[in-house]
Amino acid sequence: MIGRNWKSLLGGIFACFVVAVSVGCQTITPVNLTPPQSAIDRDGTYLITVTGGGDPGDLGTDPTLVIAGGLLTKLGATDMTPQAITVTGANYIWVSAASKVLSSQIPFPVTTTVTLNVDLQGNGTLVGTMTFSALGQTSNPLSVTLAKQ
Repeated sequence: MIGRNWKSLLGGIFACFVVAVSVGCQTITPVNLTPPQSAIDRDGTYLITVTGGGDPGDLGTDPTLVIAGGLLTKLGATDMTPQAITVTGANYIWVSAASKVLSSQIPFPVTTTVTLNVDLQGNGTLVGTMTFSALGQTSNPLSVTLAKQ
């Protein structure tokens, strides 16, 4: 009985590994970034309000975002690894990656890229779009407003 359970467990682990390798799962490599002061000035925790487009369920149950050191570092309870930042005037484009379980059909963590493209408003809120990319697919953009908490 124990031998059969072990073989079943080992087979399941091997199958998951084969599936993970075949879809290109990878580790997230940190990137050395030096954000401009205007991005650092945006540091804080923001409440995300979806104002249109896409699937609000992509945000999970905790629609908050943390910017630390001028970089996008956390979405809800998920830690993120900053990949890029571009600031042009009042426009900010943050790109970060996270390992996320996408669904019960893909039960292992998959590298997911989150792109936030927003404009700074006069009252300090950020307004724009957020997209999620994984396994060669990109979500429809969520129209979002981010208010500092």
